[in-house]
Amino acid sequence: MTTKKRNPIISGFLSFLQPGLGQLYNGEVIKSIFFFLAPTIIAFVLYLSPTLKINGGIYIIFGILTSFRVYAAFEAAKKSDGKKDYMLKKVNNPLIYIMILLGWGFLSGLISNEIRQMSRYQSFKIPTPNMENTLLIGDFIISDIQYFKYNDISKGDIALFHPPVESSTLWIQRVVGTEGDTVEIRFGILYLNGKLANFTDTKTRTNERILDSTYQDPQIYNSIGNNDHFGPYVVPKDKVFLLGDNRDNSFDSRFFGFVSKKNILGKPLYIWYSQDAGLPRKERLLKELE
Repeated sequence: MTTKKRNPIISGFLSFLQPGLGQLYNGEVIKSIFFFLAPTIIAFVLYLSPTLKINGGIYIIFGILTSFRVYAAFEAAKKSDGKKDYMLKKVNNPLIYIMILLGWGFLSGLISNEIRQMSRYQSFKIPTPNMENTLLIGDFIISDIQYFKYNDISKGDIALFHPPVESSTLWIQRVVGTEGDTVEIRFGILYLNGKLANFTDTKTRTNERILDSTYQDPQIYNSIGNNDHFGPYVVPKDKVFLLGDNRDNSFDSRFFGFVSKKNILGKPLYIWYSQDAGLPRKERLLKELE
């Protein structure tokens, strides 16, 4: 049988690429299985725990998983250093290393994606300006997508919801009216039950009109478009009225009508990353949303 010294640099590098691969290089098959499976198990526990609810929790998860990767590399390198006359096994084949790296990497990626989808806390990227300046294009947010399953909907809540016009996509806007409220806009100012409403309005004026009869709620509108006058309309039972904070650039309840409470799902918690033209917006990192 051929013997060959184990190289700690190679084993450490392999286990940093894929925990367990360096252990396999050292001939420790059982231990390598543990290191292969451990990151997925750790991710499962962390993603299904409330860790992501903590502001910056996504970085805690990243730090734990990266630390385990470093530990796996260090452990493999340390064991290699003591294997001066290692007897090569069938698994000590570069082709096998490559097949495992690609195959298990692909499979664990699929499993990790499924684990993330199971989590109550999800990451989303903001693609439109309708919530500026509360949320900007390029913001990445963590949201509790089951928040309103356990909490009442309140006026002022930023909500993730399925609009009546596109049930497969989650939208994000602010709840400004709930059941029984009278909503009205006069000269661009929002009134709720006849009183000035204290909600964010980031006005970016435009002369464009959003006009499509497909989205017109026949119970409310004779005509639709971006203007400074709207209503008054009473929010029906089990419905809510939503507006974007950037009202003159928002396709919201003024156009698609009231939204059923059952379609109001989640609430954004914080911005975990933000970028503009590929450059990070450091001032927005870990900003809590309200």
